[in-house]
Amino acid sequence: MGCDGITAPPVEVNDHGAIVPLDQSRVLTPVSGLNGYWFEVAQSPTPVDTALQLEPLISGLLLRERDSLKLAKALASRYEEIELIYTISETLGTTIHLDEAAQKIVAAVSQVVGAQRASILVFDHETNQLHAVAGVGRDVGLFDPIPVDDRCSIAAQVFREQRIISYDPRDADAKNPGCGDGRNYRGTAFLSVPISYPQPDGSQRPVGVRLAHRQPDSRGDRERAPRGAGRGTAAPETRDHAGA
Repeated sequence: MGCDGITAPPVEVNDHGAIVPLDQSRVLTPVSGLNGYWFEVAQSPTPVDTALQLEPLISGLLLRERDSLKLAKALASRYEEIELIYTISETLGTTIHLDEAAQKIVAAVSQVVGAQRASILVFDHETNQLHAVAGVGRDVGLFDPIPVDDRCSIAAQVFREQRIISYDPRDADAKNPGCGDGRNYRGTAFLSVPISYPQPDGSQRPVGVRLAHRQPDSRGDRERAPRGAGRGTAAPETRDHAGA
């Protein structure tokens, strides 16, 4: 923590990760509860005693500041989620065609979760396949239909099991979601979410899959996407089949 007219002391980091001042006449005191935060008492005849008295106050102030920043971040995240749900609801209420609604929704979702590429796949009951109907970052018109029983397709697995699958190849402990036999997943980090909507009897009807490729996902992104997943293509899917 700085002070006008006083420069920070030169320091080094020892083998245990602790900060050690090179000038032994200057005392650095760690701030409890905040790893990596230290402060120095300057211009005091008893810097050690003064530091012991000030440390609880400084720690409390910084911890409250940290909590305030976390709260602000959480509120911003909730605002993005509300905006996303509003966009999806508005799209479903004003759009008749499936492809048009899906394109608006996938664009909104990709913006919220920071996806470089994203797509929405819809289930076709007659062919028992998933068909890409909208996308960002790639031409989904080039996508081949995916059989729901394809054991090597991540999208098919998400649809069958109705659960979220995410993967970050930079995580050494993460299990590759591919099926082996030379067909392991080799792409970037992704998040794949099932899309469903409630039926009159209360059960969930699966209608498709949303897939986003991006930089490694934050926990907040993983939470926002699932909460919006069930609102994705319910109305357009119903209208599309009703008008067929």
